Amino acid sequence: MRKMERDMLLRKIEEWRIKAQIETDPFNKYLSIFIAYNIFYNLYKKTEHPGADLTCGDSTRAVETRSLIDSEKLLEQLKSELIEYLGFIPIYREEFWNRHRRVPIFETLDSAFNVGNAEKTIEMLLKWLYKVRCNLIHGEKNYDDESQKKLLAQSSSLLEKILTHAVNSYCQQYVSGDKRNIFSP
Repeated sequence: MRKMERDMLLRKIEEWRIKAQIETDPFNKYLSIFIAYNIFYNLYKKTEHPGADLTCGDSTRAVETRSLIDSEKLLEQLKSELIEYLGFIPIYREEFWNRHRRVPIFETLDSAFNVGNAEKTIEMLLKWLYKVRCNLIHGEKNYDDESQKKLLAQSSSLLEKILTHAVNSYCQQYVSGDKRNIFSP
């Protein structure tokens, strides 16, 4: 990947993040912040594996960014918001990760959070936020439902904080840090 392409993608991520911040509709806000996150996890994949096929494996890439995340530090930052969020999301149906093993996302997230497992909490939160995106994109959200609006507003806030943390880590490593030399001019 060329530095110019990387920098353009980082600018696009920031443009979508800003768009999400000024958006008042919770559905549009979540879509905007998720587009920023989608660009970011594809950038990260292309950085680590320049020849990667981005036509499949979207859900996997969405979670792979956790390798950039200091889970303990991020969880501390999200803790109070996550306590409220975890008390709210069980009113919706359980979502599952992996068709074959059917890992219950909320149950695993809640359990990991309650025992203080930061790595698993962040992993499952990323998976939950990806499922929220899937449900929104595939039309499983009721646009008149106040609880859906609240879920999306809280999901947007959490995802923005995760994205900011991950982008900062990426920039420290790949823009100004030890790994900056992997990009061609």
